[in-house]
Amino acid sequence: MRAPRRRRLLRPARDPLAARILEGGARPLADAELLSCLLTGITLRDARRLLTDAGGLQRLAALLPGDLRRHPRLSPSRQVRLLAALELGRRTTLVPDGRAPCFLQPQTVADYLLARYGNAAVEEFGVLLLDSRGCLRKAEIIATGTCDRVTVEARDVFRAALIHRATRVIVFHNHPSGNPTPSASDRRLTRTLVVAGRALGIEVVDHVVIGDGCYRSFASDSEM
Repeated sequence: MRAPRRRRLLRPARDPLAARILEGGARPLADAELLSCLLTGITLRDARRLLTDAGGLQRLAALLPGDLRRHPRLSPSRQVRLLAALELGRRTTLVPDGRAPCFLQPQTVADYLLARYGNAAVEEFGVLLLDSRGCLRKAEIIATGTCDRVTVEARDVFRAALIHRATRVIVFHNHPSGNPTPSASDRRLTRTLVVAGRALGIEVVDHVVIGDGCYRSFASDSEM
């Protein structure tokens, strides 16, 4: 009868970063230190370079799998671990399944949008389709553009609203530059959507522009 194999034990004493996490949790560690812990075989220097090349943690989270393949120290297995960890982190900010969020304040809207769309590498224009209480029926991306513009038609916004029987909508788009300041075309589109919504009996509650961890709300700025 074969003797059972002895399980290998972790030896955090040999890894100062692991020891720090086990002693005081992961929160005090810098971004590069966390990456070094996550990606086995990546030194702290390599992790810092990865963050620098990406432009920071937020930009790293926005990279596509093809972008990660260009980094010489990221093997396929390390790419998988990194993408999985970033997605798990994103999901911790989401509303639990089966519970529809209700949007009564611009900050609530921004928190929801930043978690889902704040790291997109190109501009995306979407709509939150709401019921009469302001609770979400469906979130939908209407159009995808380039790194600095996206083209959207009012009919596409309201077609989605009519299909899902939404009585109120919040439109949104992101600025990959990180600066959420609305452009003149953003303001023109907002006015067009408000007028078209009134004709259809669908209220355009807000237009939210999301940037790098920040946002601008047309409703908060009294531009609706």
